[in-house]
Amino acid sequence: MARALLGFVVAAFAVATNAQAQRPDFSGLWVMVSPEAGHEVLIKQDATTFTSGPPSGQQGPTVVYKLDGTESRNVMVTDGVESVTLGRASWNGNQLTIANMISWRPGEQLNQVLVWSINDQNQLVLEVRNQDSEARRLVYKRKD
Repeated sequence: MARALLGFVVAAFAVATNAQAQRPDFSGLWVMVSPEAGHEVLIKQDATTFTSGPPSGQQGPTVVYKLDGTESRNVMVTDGVESVTLGRASWNGNQLTIANMISWRPGEQLNQVLVWSINDQNQLVLEVRNQDSEARRLVYKRKD
């Protein structure tokens, strides 16, 4: 019985370790190819955080999410209006899913889900799902 239990623990550890090893590293400078060409995004990722924003020298918001599943808070100001995004990142296989609740002005909020993945052509795919609207699929290629 002890030997069977030990075998199960070792197998479970191997599966968990393999699943973590398969998680992609999205780090890099990416340029959009679809639906509109040209927009660039810089992603930095380490063991604890995922950061997405504009490349150096360009303006735009940068957001940082903790990869341990705890809540992340990002604040942005656009046209003088402050918005607060509360988000949680989680891994589903090789996809990074970020569930956001974005609020601005009292009583105005949007629930959003971002799903990041790498396709079989080594392109970054971002699926954006905003409440009450159709999902958008953005495709980027790594900039050399």
